[in-house]
Amino acid sequence: MTDRTVHCMGIGLACGYGFGKSSALQGVLTGKNLFRPLEREGRQVAGNPPFIGIELPDSVPQVLSRRASRTTGLTGQVCAAVAAEAWQDAGFGDPGEHRLSGRTGVILGGSNLQSREMELIRNKLLNTSPNLAPPRLGHSFLDTDVAALISEELVLDGPIMSVGGASASGALAVHLAAAAIRSGELDICLVIGPLQDMSWLELQALRNLGAMGPHLSDESGDLMPEPRCRPFDAAGTGFLFGESAAALVLARSDLGPQSYGRISGLGRVQAQTRGPEPSQNALQEAITAALTDAGIPPSSLDFISAHATGTPRGDAAEAQALVAQLLNSVHVTAPKSALGHGVAAAGAVEIALAFLQMEAGQIAPIHGLVQPTLPDLNYVLDNPESGRFNSAMCLSSGFGGFNLATVLSSD
Repeated sequence: MTDRTVHCMGIGLACGYGFGKSSALQGVLTGKNLFRPLEREGRQVAGNPPFIGIELPDSVPQVLSRRASRTTGLTGQVCAAVAAEAWQDAGFGDPGEHRLSGRTGVILGGSNLQSREMELIRNKLLNTSPNLAPPRLGHSFLDTDVAALISEELVLDGPIMSVGGASASGALAVHLAAAAIRSGELDICLVIGPLQDMSWLELQALRNLGAMGPHLSDESGDLMPEPRCRPFDAAGTGFLFGESAAALVLARSDLGPQSYGRISGLGRVQAQTRGPEPSQNALQEAITAALTDAGIPPSSLDFISAHATGTPRGDAAEAQALVAQLLNSVHVTAPKSALGHGVAAAGAVEIALAFLQMEAGQIAPIHGLVQPTLPDLNYVLDNPESGRFNSAMCLSSGFGGFNLATVLSSD
């Protein structure tokens, strides 16, 4: 009988610390503060307080064919780079050298991924020649564009799909890929947590909504001396954007030469809400479902990678859910304290980092956490926690009532 255990065979990452999984891991472990005013064209408005966050290095590894490069924007280039890293990391050889025709899929988590570049092109054409709109825009605005690009470039001939779950999109893609492998629909799935290339418009709307923190001083309106995302801290005023992307190669256990570990438990519960309101009850139910699916008690977890955005209401609901689930003694880390919030990418990025932290035997501290709003949790503070870690849970939430818990286990 075929073993349908789902293993993570390869990882690719990009964040403000650089391209590559090693750069991302060292970044969250050391926590060098990269938060500063965003500089990409289309992200600032004259007269407005600057948006604070973290952007990727300007130099993106070039892995696309020349033909694809000419018609691909920043999001597609970044996703291609992390996908290529993950595929090579999995040991499946050069693009096209896969063995399971029609059973290697691509699932991308996210939508509205290229809004900044679309806004720049729109503004330019409105002021010049609207009839000269580039033909590539006829497909690049669609939710299929980046997933299809990756499938075409890596010569993967299985099914592709894009799924939306707001800030939980990356984690949702992992869940659907794992379910497809468990059911036998797929044998290998490349999961993409894509770069969400937001413009000033989305950033301003999130600021007005109260989800994204202004991080300005109360007295003068000037930037704070050291602005950063502060999950679970009394100084947290909302999330700060952080460009990032991830790719994970998930597969049956018998198909790859290596494994970072298993996707052993999945829990997904939908709260009935359209907007950003957190649901402690739904998150608790997702945690219970994931632990039940993994067949382990809460006490078996070694650490929790919290969704923890620095938004007061969301962080409070998450912390209270962990206490209610008797997870007080489990180490808690929060990657957004170092990386910022990658929005669609965040869930996949944090699952990838959890695997890497288990492999390294180090859990990243929550950087900038000085005054916890709920002191009853076992936060990792100041320095990485070292040891042998065999299991972890990653939490992910998104506007629209998405609540996901993912249990990971080492081999």
